[in-house]
Amino acid sequence: MWWYTTFFFFLFFFSTDIFNNRMRKVTDSKEQLSLFDELNLSRHGLISIQKRIGKDWVSWSDSYVDEDREISVSCKSTPDYGVPHGLDTDFVIGVQNLFVWQGCPPSNRIRATAYQILRASGLDTSGRYYGALRESLMRLSHSTYTVQRGWFSAGEWLTETFRHFQNVRFISSIRDGLSADSIIEVELSNQIALSLRSGHLKPLNGDVLRDLGQHSARALFRLLDGLRHNPAQPDLKLDRFSCNLVVWGRRCRMADLAPDRIRRTLEKPHEDLLRTGYLRDVRYDGRGSAQTVTYTFSSDTEVTNPDLAARLHKHKVIPKIVASLIEAHGNDLVAQRLSEAEQVLTTGAKIRSPAAFIVSYIRNPEDYRSRLGQQGHPGVTTSAQPKLLEVSTVDVAEQEAWEAMTPSERARSVRNVLKVALGDRLTAREYEMLTDALSVEALAPDLTKRSTLAAIREVGADQAASSLRAVLASIDRGEPTELSDIV
Repeated sequence: MWWYTTFFFFLFFFSTDIFNNRMRKVTDSKEQLSLFDELNLSRHGLISIQKRIGKDWVSWSDSYVDEDREISVSCKSTPDYGVPHGLDTDFVIGVQNLFVWQGCPPSNRIRATAYQILRASGLDTSGRYYGALRESLMRLSHSTYTVQRGWFSAGEWLTETFRHFQNVRFISSIRDGLSADSIIEVELSNQIALSLRSGHLKPLNGDVLRDLGQHSARALFRLLDGLRHNPAQPDLKLDRFSCNLVVWGRRCRMADLAPDRIRRTLEKPHEDLLRTGYLRDVRYDGRGSAQTVTYTFSSDTEVTNPDLAARLHKHKVIPKIVASLIEAHGNDLVAQRLSEAEQVLTTGAKIRSPAAFIVSYIRNPEDYRSRLGQQGHPGVTTSAQPKLLEVSTVDVAEQEAWEAMTPSERARSVRNVLKVALGDRLTAREYEMLTDALSVEALAPDLTKRSTLAAIREVGADQAASSLRAVLASIDRGEPTELSDIV
C-alpha cells in the first residue's frame, strides 16, 4: 500500500537524523537521558567502593542470605589490574546506558568515543579521566565473577559466571592511551546484555549521582539503590535497610574489615548521601563486630517539593509522572524546566496537550530550547554545544547477526528493545500486535526500532508510545493513516 511506503521512507530519514543528533546532544551537553542500572549488578555490589586498592588484591568471595536464599558471590582478577573498584562503577553505568540508548544491539556491543563514554559516565571530559577509562575497561574485561543462586532472570534465580565486558577494542592514535576522539568498542557479557534487553533494570537518579562528588559515595549510592528494589518486584522500594557492620563491609567489598576502619571508610559517603537527601538517617547500634548499620531512605513525599508537585498537577500532569520526573531529575531542575515550559505556553504557541508538552520539555529541554529559540520565544535560549567527533554505530558483525535472524527472531528482538524503552506505556495486547506486525513485516523491524527510539529521544516516551499505538491501530483496522497522526 502506498502509505506504508511513504511512512517508511519518512521514518528512515526521521530516525537516522534525529537519533544521531540526539545521541550527540546527550553526550555533548549537560542534559542527560534517563539513567538506568541493571538490577543484578547493583544489588550484589560487585565493585569495591574503595577508591584505591593494593594490586595484590586479586580475588574475593562472599556469601549472605537474601530472602531465605543463601547466595555466594566471588571475583577473580589478575595481578596487572586487581579487583574492580572506585571509578569502575561509573564506567559500568556509562557503558550499560549507552547500550540501552543505542537500542540494545544484538551483537551486545557498543561503539563510542572515549569522550562519549566519559560523558555517559557523568565524569569530567577535560583529560584527567582518559587514562583511568582505559585501565578500568581492561580491569572490567579481565575480572571474572560467579554468582551462585543469586542472578535473577525470567523469574528464576540462576548461577552465572561472567565478566562485565567480554571484549574491549581501542582505536586510538595514542599508543597505550586515549584521547577524546579515540573510538572504543565494548562487548557486554551475554548475561548482562540479555538482562538489559529484557528490561531487568531500574531508574537511576542522575541528579543525585552527579551531585555526589566522591567515587565511593556514588558506588555506595548504587549499591543501596539496588538493595532498595526487589528484583522480582522492582517497583517496590524499601524504606529502611539494616545490616551487620562487618557483613556490610564485605558487601561494600572493603579490604580491611575492622569495624572502626569500616566506619571511617563510610563516613564521607554517608555525609554526601545525607546532604543530597537520598538518605534521611544513618544509625549505628551495638559495639565492635556485633554493630549494625541502619539506613533510612528519604521517601518520595519527603524528596518532592509539595509546591512543585502542585504546579505540575495544575497542568494535569498525573501524580505517577510527577514522581518519576522528580526522581529522575530532582526538584530544582524540574522547577527550572517547568518555568521555561510555562513561559512557552504563555506565548500562544499551538500546543495540543500542555501536559504532554510539559513532560516532554522537562525530560528533553534542549530539543525545544533550540527550536523555540530560533522562533524567537522570549526567555528560551539556545546554548552553544561543544563539537564531538561523529562515530558511525553501524557494525558489520551486528548487521550480519541481524540478517541471520528469522523474521520471528527479528520481531522478538525489536519488541524486547521497545519494551525496555516504553515499559508499560503499551499494554500486553499492544505488544502482541506489535510482534505480529513485525513478524509479517507489516512494519519493517529495523526502521520501526530506530524510529521509535528516535521519537523517544525527540518527543518523549509517552508521545512515542501514543504514535506507535496509532500505527498499530491503523494496521489492525486495515486503514491508511495520515503521517501527521503518527509522528
